[in-house]
Amino acid sequence: MTASQPRFAQPRLLAALLIGWSLELPLRSAHGQTVQTPSAAAGAESLLREVTVTGEAVSADEERQESATTKIIFERNDIEKIDAVTVSDLLRALPGVNLSLPPTDGRRGRSGPSDRLMPRIVVDGEPLGGPGGASATLRLPTELIERIEIIRNSTAEFPAGPGGTVNLILREVPPEKTTTTKLSASSDGQGLGGRANAVYGNREGVAGTILTLSVDRSPQTRKRRSLEQQFSRTPVDAVAVEEQTGSSLGLYFISRFTRDLGAGERLIISPMFYGSEREQETSTTLTGATTGRESDRDDVTRAGVRLSGEWKKRYAGAGEGSLRATLHAHESRASGQFMRFDANGVKTVDSTTRAEIQSKGLGLAAKRSLPLGADHLGTFGLNVRHRSQDEQRNTALKDESSERNVAIWGQDEWQLSKAHTLTPGLRIESIDNRTLTTLGQTNSISATNLLPSLHWVWRVDGTMNLRASVAQTQSQPGVSQITSVITESTGTNSLVNPDRAGNPSLRPERTTTLQLGLERFLKDKRGSGGLNLFVRDTRDKILNQTLEETVLRATRFVVRPVNAASARDISLVLDFKLKPKAIQRLDLQGNVSANQLEVRDLSGGSARRETPRKAASLRADYKLAQQKTSLGGSLSWNSSFDRESFGNTLVTVASTHQIDVYAVYRLNPSSNIRLSLSNLTAPDTKTTSQRSTAGVVQSRVTSTSEGVRMVMLTLERKW
Repeated sequence: MTASQPRFAQPRLLAALLIGWSLELPLRSAHGQTVQTPSAAAGAESLLREVTVTGEAVSADEERQESATTKIIFERNDIEKIDAVTVSDLLRALPGVNLSLPPTDGRRGRSGPSDRLMPRIVVDGEPLGGPGGASATLRLPTELIERIEIIRNSTAEFPAGPGGTVNLILREVPPEKTTTTKLSASSDGQGLGGRANAVYGNREGVAGTILTLSVDRSPQTRKRRSLEQQFSRTPVDAVAVEEQTGSSLGLYFISRFTRDLGAGERLIISPMFYGSEREQETSTTLTGATTGRESDRDDVTRAGVRLSGEWKKRYAGAGEGSLRATLHAHESRASGQFMRFDANGVKTVDSTTRAEIQSKGLGLAAKRSLPLGADHLGTFGLNVRHRSQDEQRNTALKDESSERNVAIWGQDEWQLSKAHTLTPGLRIESIDNRTLTTLGQTNSISATNLLPSLHWVWRVDGTMNLRASVAQTQSQPGVSQITSVITESTGTNSLVNPDRAGNPSLRPERTTTLQLGLERFLKDKRGSGGLNLFVRDTRDKILNQTLEETVLRATRFVVRPVNAASARDISLVLDFKLKPKAIQRLDLQGNVSANQLEVRDLSGGSARRETPRKAASLRADYKLAQQKTSLGGSLSWNSSFDRESFGNTLVTVASTHQIDVYAVYRLNPSSNIRLSLSNLTAPDTKTTSQRSTAGVVQSRVTSTSEGVRMVMLTLERKW
């Protein structure tokens, strides 16, 4: 067997043995149900005692405190306080995540290379998939989300990268009939937008239903100024001023149907549809070394369907097991026309591009928990995912790709004592990613990985936890990272607007993460906080490198993923929630984080140390004395940093900040009106790219985008 061939035989055999064995054994239940919890044996007692939870539902802080792994949880009431429109807006306000989120979309519907701190985002435990990858997930409305779990270090069930794993859990069926509607109107000063959301839920007897519909329209307004300086020519400066106009329309529908089958069994069917359409036009005026103008029209349409079916069984006194199947299909179509005119108004370039992407996939998951003696709780699972994708561009180029992932995993929560829990875990994962281009070029990466993890928690005195964990993950390059096809940039090719391509010789990266943490929980549910240190050592670290290459006898800038021999990534994250005793109606929540990357030995270049990336955010919510008005706001800040620069190329992102404020007035017990101001100060964002030879600066490109302020008025009503 060669190194490039996946060793599927062993995982498949283990999976068959595991499923056949585990389906005969009892499981552990979910929160709020009859559960059996491992505890230290007392005297001669060797049987687990049944604990029935009949009181108030477990809060997010209580669940965080009792969790065997490092996890932060945000419930629906926390999500509503953040006042975010999309998942992207929401995640920027959560602890540490705001370091890493890129723009959700680019021209022709193609997003750029992911930031190295981008978290792995899943929906109900499964990637949403489809064209655009995580971008489709980031565009989901927050009204669809019931709960968010942030897993900070890898577990056997959830492998994570530097950004951790974010698990978005969709809305659940409510215990009683309820209907909620929201209508919003918005403006960015240049165009009008709006959204409408409706949620209906009802549970009658053994059956339950929830329907969620969201429609939104938003303006696509942006102004950007680029200054290109070529010090070897005269005149040195070339200025490009872009003005972008347009709009986007999104439609999202999810539903869940549940039915109790008796004997602790339940069936859950979850159909989901999401679609979007975007039209934008960009007009660019060129002055200086290059004079003239450019016009670029861009149209993108996306649609996706996902159907999930899940069977759960709750065993009396011993927990729960589940089997789930997920089918999904996606389609994306993009078209654009780019024209360039010289100083005399003569058309010199007129190009039309078209792209169509079709994707389909299947996911299967099985999970089982069972007590293993008096002090052990074992959890075992099997995950199978397959996705295929066809991409056609300009009727001449066609790429085919497929991704296959088979994982079998298990972990043991070992209750060493009442205060100490040790959780060893192991994940066996086989991955096979392949691409086939129109030219007949085939690229593939296959591997079978053993990924161990170990988590420890010491619940010191009921108000403090000490945590430590170590875990290994293997990140296989995606199909877009190994393709040999070059996708040309739209507009003028430059350091800040390069072509994009993959790297067929890319190797997977393997990371070992050490985490140390301290958590504090205040009495009377007044708040919580955590301080976590992460040290990640990575072999064959994958980073993005921009170089000049000869493409069709022309010299152009191209960004490709490359491997560094090794790297060390250090992160420090502080998060807190607080309800001050002195101000009973005030809620505070915030985080501070810092990240430092050091590349020790770079292939084809010199070792380097990236400047620290720091971020902070603070959110406050205050209810006025008469309880009819609530005021709130948030402040977020990100420091400047050098972004994955190599050798003689330096890319610097300037510091940014954003201020959001809102006011809510209660019209009556079932209706509110909300006024929101997003990005109140509308600061500019700036990126500078610089290229040098022998220490002498040869060229510099400075791109400045004007900030956009958004005003939104929302009427909320519960029926």
